[in-house]
Amino acid sequence: VGTYMIDKTIGQGSFGKIKLATHALTGQQVAVKVIDKTNAHAVVREVELWRRLNHPHVVRLYELLTTETKIYLAMEYAARGDLLLWVNKVGRPTIGDTRKWFRQTADAVAYLHRRNLVHRDLKLENILLDDRLDVKLIDFGFTREFDQRRMLESYCGSTAYAAPEMISGQRYSGPEADIWSMGVILFTLLCGRLPFDEDDPMQTNQRIVRGEYTLPDDMDPAAADLIRSMLKVRPRDRIDIERIQAHPWLFRMEQ
Repeated sequence: VGTYMIDKTIGQGSFGKIKLATHALTGQQVAVKVIDKTNAHAVVREVELWRRLNHPHVVRLYELLTTETKIYLAMEYAARGDLLLWVNKVGRPTIGDTRKWFRQTADAVAYLHRRNLVHRDLKLENILLDDRLDVKLIDFGFTREFDQRRMLESYCGSTAYAAPEMISGQRYSGPEADIWSMGVILFTLLCGRLPFDEDDPMQTNQRIVRGEYTLPDDMDPAAADLIRSMLKVRPRDRIDIERIQAHPWLFRMEQ
């Protein structure tokens, strides 16, 4: 397709398979999302937003190619897969890796928020790792521009990471919902399990809406403070992204 030689399937995204491909002229490996043109309407907004993003911890969209029946999105290839895959395969990451990956994720989210964009689907599966084990944020299908005067209404993302205001169907401004999801991400990386994950989905929802979760007794107090500051039930009580980036736990050196 174009200047790319398409190889094996390496994943499944919304609306299409992700394939590994090689640029015929440069030999650079890329990931290519193959989308049926019948789903074109669903990806137009994502592509328009994604094209404007340029940050070291956000997957780059290189090129959009079309044929009569398909749309091909050529993007940066993150060879080490997503964080959920990493946790399932390697186990709970070290404190050092967790701190690095969370800080890089916070940098990517801060970049979006400064541009009045809210991701709305932050989760381990949407945080990829490249060859150097650096974070690359992906999947902007639910990303929207936000305006403090105009609230968002759509429920989106994954229940386990969704903020209480989304679960309870309230209107929300946006950035605070991303902050809640980041709290779930940090909890999961440090504890090896989700904070809200009951067998009964209704119970999961109730626990999210009430903010009921348990931190391990032996957790570093600074890490516990950061998690608690993100997992506040009332959106306005949550820490903002700039204060997350400056939080002391992110700058603590390993002993």
